[in-house]
Amino acid sequence: DWARRTYRAVTADSKISKYLEINIGAPVMYLEELYHLAGNRPVEFTRAWINAEIFHITTKIKRSDEIKDPNSLYK
Repeated sequence: DWARRTYRAVTADSKISKYLEINIGAPVMYLEELYHLAGNRPVEFTRAWINAEIFHITTKIKRSDEIKDPNSLYK
């Protein structure tokens, strides 16, 4: 039904640098996702580390979505 994603800039430790084939200390994006079924029941949790050199975010924002969301900064 819905998911929450959290991105955080971190540096690669020895394990992550090996998996991503980058230097230790290189910038990476750490992602956590928690997916929910209807009724807010959590169903899946994901953790991912993404090489910051290839990381891009694209968003589409619609004003009508912000107005409908009571937690939105814009009302």
